[in-house]
Amino acid sequence: MFSKSVLAKGLWGRNCLGLSAFALALTASPYLAVNNANAATATSTLGVSLTVLAGCEITSVGDVEFADTDLIAESEPTATGTIQVKCSDGQAYSVGLGAGTGADASVTERKMTRAGGEETISYSLYRDASHTQVWGDTIEGTPNVVTGTGTGEAQSYTVYGKVIAPQSPPAAGTYSDSVAITVTY
Repeated sequence: MFSKSVLAKGLWGRNCLGLSAFALALTASPYLAVNNANAATATSTLGVSLTVLAGCEITSVGDVEFADTDLIAESEPTATGTIQVKCSDGQAYSVGLGAGTGADASVTERKMTRAGGEETISYSLYRDASHTQVWGDTIEGTPNVVTGTGTGEAQSYTVYGKVIAPQSPPAAGTYSDSVAITVTY
């Protein structure tokens, strides 16, 4: 039998010898080491691309809200709203406004309908503060849309609303309409 100290010495010596032999073989092996004098390289290229598609979005809408009034027959209330559009830099676009959801409405005479009823109030939406250029949805022929060129940032457009007079005095109540906004690019 061997004593503990002899056994430990023998194992330690064997392990150290084994590690030393491995380290020597690793550094001396021509297959495991790179010899810079004989090194060669191969090259190629890696293509990188990205296609940016044209795009537009409506970023915010501020409704046209007329002030409370009692007699439309004697006045033409006005109000403004806003539309913000963001399009790709350099992208041409147009912003059109539909006729609305009121019965028999058109872009030149839209109709707000009384909540809970069928009565309507005629109004129009314009591209200018003097209320002379109707804002519609016609792009071809005689256009009545707002046009722009994208900058990559939101661009703001004012919608000018005016109630058309004269009209028969409507029944009391809240009148509203919903108008589609279309951005074409």
